[in-house]
Formats: sequence, C-alpha cells, structure tokens
Amino acid sequence: MKKIFFMIIFIFGLMSADEISPGEGIRMPETGTAVLKANGEKEIMLDSMKISAEIKGNISTTTYELTFYNPNNRILEGEFEFPLLNGQTVTGYALDINGKMRDGVVVEKEKARQTFEAVERQNIDPGILEKTKGNNYKTRIYPIPANGYRKIRIMYEEILPKENGSVIYYLPLNYKNKVKDFSLEIKVPEQELKPEFISKISNMEFDNLKTGYYAEINKKDFMPDQSIKFYIKSDNKEKVYTERKGNEAYFLSSFSVNSGVKERKKSKKITLVWDTSNSGNNRNISEEIKFLDLYFKYLDNVDVTLITFGNKVSDPKAYKVTQGEWNELKNTLEGLYYDGETRFQNLDFKKYKGDEIIFVTDGLLSYGKEREKQGKGPVVTVNSSKTADENYLRAAALQTSGKYIDLNTGDAEKALENMKSENYRLISYNYNKNDIAEVYPPVWEGNSDDFSFAGKMKKTKAEITVNFGYGNVITETRKVFINSIEKNDGVSRLWAGKKIEGLSKDYENNRDEIVKTAKEYGIVTDDTTLIVLDRIDDYVKYEIVPPAELQEEYFKLTENVKKEKVNQKKEALTESVQILGEIKKWYVKDFSVKADKDKVKTNVISGNVSAAGSNLAKQGAIDSQVVAIESVKMLSIREVGVSSVGSVVNHGTVFSEGASVGLELIGNGDSLEWSIGTDKEEKSRIKVKAWSPDEVYLKELEKTPREQIMAKYFELKKEYSNQPSFFIDIADFMLKNEMKDEAVQILSNVSEMKLESPELLKTYGYKLLELNKAAEAVEVFKELVKIKGEDPQSYRDLAMAYEKNNNYQEALDTYYIVLSRSWDGRFTQIKDVVLKEMNRLIAVHSKLNISKIDKKLIYPMPLDIRVTLEWTADNSDIDLHFTDPFNETGYYGNRLTKIGSRLSGDITQGFGPEEFALKKAPDGTYAVKAKYFGDSRQNLAGPITLRVVMYTNYGTKKEKSEEIMVRVKDRKEMLEIGELIFKN
Repeated sequence: MKKIFFMIIFIFGLMSADEISPGEGIRMPETGTAVLKANGEKEIMLDSMKISAEIKGNISTTTYELTFYNPNNRILEGEFEFPLLNGQTVTGYALDINGKMRDGVVVEKEKARQTFEAVERQNIDPGILEKTKGNNYKTRIYPIPANGYRKIRIMYEEILPKENGSVIYYLPLNYKNKVKDFSLEIKVPEQELKPEFISKISNMEFDNLKTGYYAEINKKDFMPDQSIKFYIKSDNKEKVYTERKGNEAYFLSSFSVNSGVKERKKSKKITLVWDTSNSGNNRNISEEIKFLDLYFKYLDNVDVTLITFGNKVSDPKAYKVTQGEWNELKNTLEGLYYDGETRFQNLDFKKYKGDEIIFVTDGLLSYGKEREKQGKGPVVTVNSSKTADENYLRAAALQTSGKYIDLNTGDAEKALENMKSENYRLISYNYNKNDIAEVYPPVWEGNSDDFSFAGKMKKTKAEITVNFGYGNVITETRKVFINSIEKNDGVSRLWAGKKIEGLSKDYENNRDEIVKTAKEYGIVTDDTTLIVLDRIDDYVKYEIVPPAELQEEYFKLTENVKKEKVNQKKEALTESVQILGEIKKWYVKDFSVKADKDKVKTNVISGNVSAAGSNLAKQGAIDSQVVAIESVKMLSIREVGVSSVGSVVNHGTVFSEGASVGLELIGNGDSLEWSIGTDKEEKSRIKVKAWSPDEVYLKELEKTPREQIMAKYFELKKEYSNQPSFFIDIADFMLKNEMKDEAVQILSNVSEMKLESPELLKTYGYKLLELNKAAEAVEVFKELVKIKGEDPQSYRDLAMAYEKNNNYQEALDTYYIVLSRSWDGRFTQIKDVVLKEMNRLIAVHSKLNISKIDKKLIYPMPLDIRVTLEWTADNSDIDLHFTDPFNETGYYGNRLTKIGSRLSGDITQGFGPEEFALKKAPDGTYAVKAKYFGDSRQNLAGPITLRVVMYTNYGTKKEKSEEIMVRVKDRKEMLEIGELIFKN
C-alpha cells in the first residue's frame, strides 16, 4: 500500500510580545494563518473544531478537538504543526482509536520515534506529538483513512498574565476556511466579577453559573477568523491552589508585586569575556559593538580586561576607556575570527576581578555538559543571536544580580537604558524545610506585575515568606499561608512545569531530571514526546506504560514480559558464549603445517638463487648474489615452493640496501624450509599508506605559504562552512604541516554544527580519537548512543572512547552491554569482535571490577596481529582484505587462511566492524586493503569514511597500533590501507 504524506499547518497560538492593559488600550498579539495543504491531491479538510477553555483564578486549560477529513482515495500520513506562547505547555494529546479517544503518554523522544516508525511499518495506528524549535509543536498521525475521518485532541495549560489588576485570556483564531461544525465553550468557575469581552464571536456573552460564569457558541459552516479576548478583574491578594496526587501534595500561589527599577551604580572595572567560537558567525557583531560603544560612553572612564574564548581561553589583555574613547579595544574586537567549538568549562569567573563581567555569547554548548565556574560578582550576558540558549543566559545573569541584554530587537539604545537601571527581583524564600520542599522558580526578575511560584507540601499547613528587592537588598516581603490541601487538578503539573523551567537554565546538566519529571507529570519537552499506540501488545513490547484504562491489562502482561526479558538476557549471553566457543576452537588450533615437497623446486649454488616460476629478479627485488631485507631476520616457509618466496617479496616485504642475508636450503626432502637471516635486529612495525582526499580547497592550501595558511582557511571557510568533511580534511592538512593547535581548533567546528546524523557523529568521534581527544570523543559517542542506541556499534564506539580516555571500568561495562543484549540479526557478528576487546581490557587492567561479567566470557586472547575496520554509513558493505607474506588473501570469501588469520564476519548492513585476527604470525609483511562493495542506503548523498586500526602484539605489553581514516566514494573501489611488518 502506497503511503502519501501531507503536512497540515494550523496555527492557533502564535503571539507577539506586546503587553497591554484591559479596555480600549488592549492590543492583543497577532496570529498566523491556518493552512491545510495536499500537494497534487485534494485538500485535507478540517471538518470540525471543538474548543473548550476553563479559567480558575489565573490558571487556564484550553482543549482543541479537531476532526480532519481525507477526500482522497488513498491513505495519508499527516503532520500537524502549531506554535504556542512562552509559558503555555502541552499537557494532553489524544487520538481516536476504534472510535474512542485514547490519551497519549509521555516517553523519551528517541524511544517514541523508534516505536512510531516500527509500529507504522506494520500499518498500525500510531500517533506522536513532539516539541520542535522554541515553543513549537508537531504531531504525526497515521493513518488518515481514504475518504475517511481522523480526530485528535490537544490540551495546553498556562498561568495567565496579569496587567493592571486584571487577568487576561486570549484565544487566537485566524482560520481562513469554513469549518462544517464549530463550537466554543468557556468556563470561569469560582469567579465573583463578570469577565469582560474585548473581542468575541458575534453575540457571545458570559452567563451566570452558581459559582462563576459560562459562555458558549455553536456554528455550522463557519469561518473561525475572529480571536477571543477577555479580562477578569482580580484583587492583589495572595491566591493559593493545592492538589494531592498520590502520596504527594502540591501548592501554587500567585500575587501582584510592586515591581519597578532604580538607578544602577556605574562600573569602574569590567572584565569583558568574548565568545570567539564558530557560532559567533551567527551573531550580530555590529550590534554588539554598537551596544558597547553606547555603554562605554555612558560610563565615561573605565578599565576593561578582555578575555576571548572558544576551544581555549586567551590570556587577559588590559585596555583603558577614557572619556568614552575605546578605539584600541574596538579594533581588536572587530578583527576577531570566529572558529572552533565553545568550551565554557575553561572559564573561571572566580578569577576575574572588577565590578561586573560582561559576557558576550550565544550560550550554546558544544558536546558536553560543563559550564563556566561561577564567581560572586554580577554577570551581564549579552546575546545578539536568534539561535541562543536564552534560558541559560537569563539565569546566568539573574542568579548573580546581573542583567540579560537581548540585542535581537536591534535596539542598542534600549539595551543601554536597561544597563542604567536595576530591576526588581526575587531574592529568596524562607520556609521550614520540614513543611515545604522544592520551591520554584529559583530566580525571577520583575518584568511583569504578577509573580507565581509552586512547591511541594510535607504537611497540611505551612507558611512561606518570599523576599523581593534590588541586588541583594530586600525591599518587599510577602507571606503566604497554606491552610489546607484541596482538589485542584493541574496544580501538580504546573509545579512540574516550573521545576522543568528552572532546571532548563542548565539543560544539559539537568537533562535526566527534566526527562524524569516530564514523564512523571505528562509534560512535553525537548526530550519527551506524547505517544498513542493502537494495541496493548505494542505498549508491552516497547515498554511504554499506557493510559489508565489499559494499565491493569498492561501490568498483567508485563509480568510475563519480565520473565521473557530475563530469558532474553540469558539467551543473549548464551549466544556470546557460543561465539566465544567458536573463537576458542580457532585460537587453540595449530596452523603449522608440513611443506609439500612436490611444490618445491630449488637450485642453490654458492648462495645464488634460481627458482622456476620466480620473478624476483624481474621485479628488481634481489640480484644474483645478495638479498637485502628490512625488518625481517628469519622467515620460515612451509608448504610453499620457491616461487612463493618471490610472492613474499612482491607483496609487501620492503628491501633496502645495507643488510646482507644468506639464503640456504635446510632439510632432508621430507621437511624443507627456507631460512633467511640478517646481520642486524629489526622490530615489528606498522606502515600506514599516506592518503589525501582530492579536494579543491586542499589544493588551494597546498600552494599557500605557511604564514598565510590560516588566513586562506578563513577565506575558504566562507564557501565550505556547511560541510563537516571540510573541517576534517583541513584539520588533517594542519597536522601534516605540524600545526596541531590549529588542527584541533578547526576540527572542533564540527561540534558547533549540532549534528544529529549518526554518520557525521561517527566521523567526528573517530577523528577525535585519532587526535587523542578522547574526553571529547566520549561526549560525541554518548550523543550517538542516544540517537542510535538500537545499533550495538554505537556502544562499541563509546567503549573504545572510554578506554582511550582511561575510563577503563566504564569501557568494560559498555563492552558488556554489547555481549549481554540481543540485537537485530544483522549485528550479531559484532560480538565476535567485542569479545576480544573486552578480554584484552580485562587482561591489561587487572584492577577492574569483573563481578558482573559472566565468567564464561572471560578468556585472554593475545594476538600477534589484529586489524579492525569500521565505517560511517549504515546499510553499507565494506570488505576488509588481508594478504599474508605467502600471498594468500583473506576476505569474506576466504575467512580463514592457511596460516590461521581469521575474519570475524561479513557485515553487509550496518557500520561494521570487520576484523582480521592472527594468533601466531610468521615473520613478514602483511598488506591491508579495504573494498567498497556496495550499499543499500536510501540516501546516497555522500562518501563513506572508513576507520582502520592495525595492531601488533595485541593484548600484550608490546602492543602497538596505528589508525587511519580514509573516504571512499565509488562502489567496487579498492583502497590500499597499509602494511604490518611483523617479526617474532
């Protein structure tokens, strides 16, 4: 069945930031235009719209129930997008299943995606609602039946703003097509004063209820293009709402405050911290300069210390601003380049002296969670980027009694006025911790007349004092008394929303707690999603607790599933033990074999060599008297003829002048071998073939004088900045030119791109490992596990990064995840590789805690030679080729060679890995190649990066390794990777 996808855009919450007062002065926000599109098909129709709103005090709950009609003769998948105001939070989503509305439940975003796509492939009804950028949301619906209907329900909550003593409710409606059935009802319970409409539909009016007011309207074939606006008069008394939910009790309180501003003391000494990371290219630098110009002229005379930071922090440099003149500092700022990642953790504000810190940044983290070390002085955060972490920037300022300056309005003069004044703010809460816990928000600045906060109750009665003022000076105190716990639905959820908002000031560090809270209280966040599934079996299979009406059956079924999971783990471990058993058979086998004398044709006279079929002399590898050989002292050759000696030379043994050898035949006809001796000792070594991509920008750099390379790079960057491979290639170029610091900086630009592509994350992570930036690689591969956790290679990548970062226990635990889980059949062969890696880790690091490791999986396996290959494109087939000194090539068609080199398995779908392992290696040269056999990718948009690591004496104290990354573009392309020259 062909599935057609339509995007349905219906905007019902987009508002401007204008603040208004009741009556004729009210100027309500604008709305967007509702659009329902079906490109090349009949339009999807909004058949009915049912809206209900309930306002209790200053808490509102709004519900949309929308029914869509598909007039086409085929099933459609719909994507429905809508924006909400800041402060509005989606708290409910439902989809009609078999004629009944089924509520969604909150799960992790990535889990929802994986579940939706898996269920959708079975042509079963799923639906998800997720948050996108800002406070925008979208829901994916499947199926919308041919010539049929599909209904969804969306609910959101908010604490309404208060202006001039009135609570304002606004319902934007700007739909430009007629709806067959339209209804709207508004309830305002427990309200003494009648709400007053500012804008309404036709003759809609509020009527008295026993304890409040009610308004409704029903229309047929109606175009809902008139927004609803009304206000409710309110006193300034403290309002308290409470709710008991399970074993927990919650409260929410709101009241008006005497917000205002006072003059701010002028600074005499300033530390200017300037972000020079790559994302600075998205900032409005000229507006930042304009703001500083106005501020320095206002201050007149001030000492400024400049510190720039990106992937590292500069040394401080002092400047003087005299009578507002700051040309020297201004020229420095205007001459800065913006490049590399943002590493806030390198900043220590405790060290910076002065009256204030002006922190110019977008606040965006690269990979990782660490922020700057905070000091005690006020921090002024300045942002001119539309893609900034405003939550963090605002919190960083407010918690230090500083200022948040948003220059996106393009009004530097207004920003200056903000700097001249000090805002009214929340200073502290005072309460008995035996009575109250977890009070939010932790910080607040008086940009409105209304303040609301929430917390948890430990007792039925409690008292809390809220302190306000300027800086750290308290000028107003409000006491709130909570005398009982009543039933007010939604208070617990609003408390959770305030908690999440508070934690979001440092989102990365608080991500786990945010997800936990969102799941518990049913809130959609950047990392959680509402999902609806059709079958109870799917809830059980994907471990998603369903809505209340299905939970009894769900928990009964999950008891059986728990037993099955235990069995699955046992089966997974049994599978790993069986794979190790096959490896053991190979490992203990003696691959030494007798020579076949019929294959040997020799004629040794006075040290001369002549052999039938040998082409040594033709290749110029030896002359008639002397053989010169590098890195090999003794080569034993069994079951081969003299002609094979020529093959040894031709397939990688490197000959050089200055090392004479004697060649003689030893044996009696039943056992013959050639013995080659040298007069000096040589060690095993690894040779990696030089590789360079054929790119125009590299050719440009190659002809650029060294002192101009960075300038040329910045010029080229303007054209190639959206290509991750550009930064990787340039970083390699810098390394080859012994410019390591520049290489690291340039490579780190990839982290600024906020990649969500597994392929690009892998490429970046592997390159970090190659550069010995293991700590950074750990963060990248943690991100990879989040978005590609169904692939065991993601865990192997993370384990390798942990190991390289000396996190040996974490590496062991992560390797064991691969061995103790069942994976999709296409990934089974990875266990063969990981078994050797885990056992090497245990053997090399004796102090590891192995109590949780199945003892049947512990088996040391040191190897003379080991080669691994992984790649960065899913559903691709890359083959590892391994040629030994006797010219036998191991590959997917010859997985076990005569000397015992063994291929782990042929991975034809996935990211690898493939591995060649050799327990006892004869002396000689081993050639490593890789072939791009093909792929089944749906998106063939780019080349594939290969990572090859070659080891000698793997798992021993003499272990050595070399790694290389190369790219392949063309199918059937064979690349020479390098050579291992081995000596016992």
